[in-house]
Amino acid sequence: MSARALAGAIVALATMLPARAQAQTRSAADVAALTVCLINADIAAAAIPQMLAGRSEEEVLRAAESQLDDAAYRGQALRVIGSVYRIKPPAARPYVAQQLEGCVGRNVSRADKTRADGCYQLTLFARDFFEARNAGVPLEQTRARLTQMVIDDKLAKDMAARLEKLAVSVYGSGGKDYGTQAPQFRTALFVECVAPRPDR
Repeated sequence: MSARALAGAIVALATMLPARAQAQTRSAADVAALTVCLINADIAAAAIPQMLAGRSEEEVLRAAESQLDDAAYRGQALRVIGSVYRIKPPAARPYVAQQLEGCVGRNVSRADKTRADGCYQLTLFARDFFEARNAGVPLEQTRARLTQMVIDDKLAKDMAARLEKLAVSVYGSGGKDYGTQAPQFRTALFVECVAPRPDR
């Protein structure tokens, strides 16, 4: 992910928080298509490191089959994993970014595909914030981590401030059901980030 891609997506946080899918302002088909793009990105991002570590395609496919009960999602995962092993990308991030941009561009004509990678990275931050919150990590400690990233020159100060707003939103979302809450939050965040506002 380029700094420009993340910067472009992260600026949208000011209008996206608290994150809501606002599905009623977009077609159900668009929301469903963007959800599929996000799921495919997660599957590829998980499969590529395993491939690079030397695990066979059959082994990864068996693991995916055993973890997915829904036939539709299982078939989707197997197709994504098959593509990963056929193309053999040398690194995860560039490949996932390219696939994600293509998926958004093909399936949602009014979405901004150039922001897809940056928006995806935001959802990964959200996932990390959920994991930290549910593990009992205090919000102040998460804020301190963002501050340290600024000190280490891994994050611009304005980006850290906006990510802090995202963290506050995650910590304030309530509930402990990570299995459903985090994916729903990430999907809402991704849709808000790449899909056009109703007045655009």
